[in-house]
Amino acid sequence: MKKLLPAFAVLLLSLSNLSAAKLPNIMLFLIDDMGVMDTSVPFLTDKNGKPKRYPLNDYYRTQDTGLQQRTKAVAEAKKPLPTDPRLKELEAYLASTQKPLVEDSKLTALKRAVDLSTKQLTNKRLYGAQDIAWALINNPAFLFNH
Repeated sequence: MKKLLPAFAVLLLSLSNLSAAKLPNIMLFLIDDMGVMDTSVPFLTDKNGKPKRYPLNDYYRTQDTGLQQRTKAVAEAKKPLPTDPRLKELEAYLASTQKPLVEDSKLTALKRAVDLSTKQLTNKRLYGAQDIAWALINNPAFLFNH
């Protein structure tokens, strides 16, 4: 008899799995200490689909001063905070630092000179000839004779 009981249980489970495949899978959760209206979907609604109001609940909500104070405190906490003037000042400073800087004219001239010097290094013979011609033209002997 003891050997038949596990075999019978396995047979019963296999048969229940076969029959369960045809039926829809529905799960029912039973939760303790949960009221009818404590879910996101109201179960008790009026004809318009709005949740029903219960006078006893409304009475307790109006009579309980602690609940009213907490409700007001929550509403006050949900209000947006005023902007801090120091925060505005720092945001303005941050915006000003993120603007692109204007290049100095001397820096631009120096960059151009560097570019020309690097370009001059690529063609040494041409610039050498130009330098010799410039030296001859600016020579005092050449200036007085011609």
